Amino acid sequence: MARNSEEATIRELLRTHPKGLTIEEVSKKLSLNRTTAAKYLNAFVLTGQAEMRMLGSAKLFSLTQRVPLTNLLSLSSDLILILDNDLFIQEVNAPFLAFFGMPKDLLKGAQLGQSPISPHFPAGEMTCIERALDGDGSAHEVQFDLLDDPRYFKMKCIPLTFENGARAVGIILEDITEMKTYQQALEQRVRERTAEVVKARDFAENLISTANAMIIGLDTNGNLTIFNTAAEEVTGYTREKMMGKRCFEVIVPKERFPGVWDEFHHLAAGGTPRNFESPVLTKSGSVRYISWNNNTITEDGKTTATISFGIDITERRHAEEQLKESQRMLATLMGNLPGMAYRCRNDPAWTMEFASEGCADLTGYQSSDLIGNHTTAYADIIHPEDRQRVWDETQEALDANQSFQIMYRIHTSTGTEKWVWVQGLGIHSPKGEIIAIEGFITDITDSKHADEIIRKANKQVALLTSITRHDIINQINSLQGYIAILKKNIGSQENASMLNIINTIAGTILRQIVFTRDYQNVGAEPPQWIPVAPTLEGLLQTIDRGSVEIMVNTGGLEIYADPLIEKVFFNLIDNSLRHGEHVTRITVTYTEDDEGLSIICEDDGIGIPEEEKDRIFSRGFGKNTGYGLFLIREILSITGFTISENGIPDRGARFVIRIAKKSYRFA
Repeated sequence: MARNSEEATIRELLRTHPKGLTIEEVSKKLSLNRTTAAKYLNAFVLTGQAEMRMLGSAKLFSLTQRVPLTNLLSLSSDLILILDNDLFIQEVNAPFLAFFGMPKDLLKGAQLGQSPISPHFPAGEMTCIERALDGDGSAHEVQFDLLDDPRYFKMKCIPLTFENGARAVGIILEDITEMKTYQQALEQRVRERTAEVVKARDFAENLISTANAMIIGLDTNGNLTIFNTAAEEVTGYTREKMMGKRCFEVIVPKERFPGVWDEFHHLAAGGTPRNFESPVLTKSGSVRYISWNNNTITEDGKTTATISFGIDITERRHAEEQLKESQRMLATLMGNLPGMAYRCRNDPAWTMEFASEGCADLTGYQSSDLIGNHTTAYADIIHPEDRQRVWDETQEALDANQSFQIMYRIHTSTGTEKWVWVQGLGIHSPKGEIIAIEGFITDITDSKHADEIIRKANKQVALLTSITRHDIINQINSLQGYIAILKKNIGSQENASMLNIINTIAGTILRQIVFTRDYQNVGAEPPQWIPVAPTLEGLLQTIDRGSVEIMVNTGGLEIYADPLIEKVFFNLIDNSLRHGEHVTRITVTYTEDDEGLSIICEDDGIGIPEEEKDRIFSRGFGKNTGYGLFLIREILSITGFTISENGIPDRGARFVIRIAKKSYRFA
């Protein structure tokens, strides 16, 4: 008997016995072996064609009581699709049609893979449907995106059997969008909360580990449960060695520091946390002083642990002691200073906020007279002719964020004129604003008078030296004239040679006398700010350069130098023109670095031999007088400048003048 025929015969037999038959009864009535009958009956149960119930120890099979499919479909709010064994759509309910927005006649009778809804049933869903045809039902979640409105469904693939025994599959789509959305939101909140908890935990652990303060946790027995990096650094003990140890036996021995032990027991007993300072004993045996901020950890109202935050105040305590001593020393120093320490506002009145005791000796006014302009403003005691200069030079230094030193005159309370030397520095707020000026003022009247006396004496000596030098030069010129006359009238070669020697000696004496004239002026005048480019441009007007190109590229550079700096530039350029032999170009430039600035004067002549570089600045070394480069070095040294030569022989001379940062600026 063929399979389909056997199934139809068994189905008809069950229909005529609505109360059911056992496997044994079916086997006998149809002359089937018991195993074959059991296989068909169980298959009917699996495919929904039959139902099975127990009657004692026997299984009783009967046909499934069926309700018309269209009635079931119309009663469900779920989306339902019925497919036959070849996956042709046999039935579809109204909610399904409404969701996909399609008429029933467009879907019914169409093969699922060729229908308009096929894009919504990819390979994964098709596999589940095909497995259901083989009796293996399943359920899983799917997502349909229609009009940018994603909806989530629970897709159930249920094995079915039609009346004629043909296999089929029912697809039920239960809309779980709200549940899914809630689930996703809940999962997101769980993830966020988990991340917050992890972040909070990591933050707390990092905070404890990296805090600059000591963090120590103790259980109620005084055993260490927390010992952070700062605690390790202060005490010298490692966390691994200290964890679980009794704190009061190691870093704060109770017999040595009983106050700390008492405070711990106060906390452990539920007492109010108190802040206090106490010593701790380090691994090296030294004592550090800690300021503690304490708290307790409680569970169900009972103290289970203590946690303490400690700041090492050892240096602060030492600093406080040193500060007291410094204040005592400062008070003594202020009282004995030969002048006045001050703090004033940066206003036209130079309103004083502080003036030391030396104020009275310097100005004739008590410090209380000047503070807050109580009796007079400090600006009012500055000589009227100096006030604007003092303001301008101070503001220039403050704008450049530099200290300043100024000499000017004041009138004391009795009208006496004094010269003072002031040094000061701007004090800035965190925003960079000048909030005050602090410095020192001292009386230099006697020094000024002495300088004036020396200046007059130097002037007189210079005058006498000038007259004497003039007379000596005249005598040497006369001597050289007579030597020239004798050379014309002398017949002996030996005598002529002697006259040449005498003339050479006279020329040397003349050059030395001329050098004393130049050297006498070195340092005679105070340094001043000199613009480099204009100085060189004026100098070049007096030099016969021939066809030599001289280029000056120094921009707005100004240097704080001896007024004879012009002679430095003259001699350097003159040396190139005289001794460079084939010079075609001379350049004067500058370079700046972290340590200062270099003015570079170089040419393209024959240069200076390596063996002479260290000797050219020595007195007497050179082709003519031997004083030119020596004089240059002396002039530059007045303001702390240095000079060296680092050119390449046969490719040109290169002189480098080094200038410190404080001695140059740009206009």
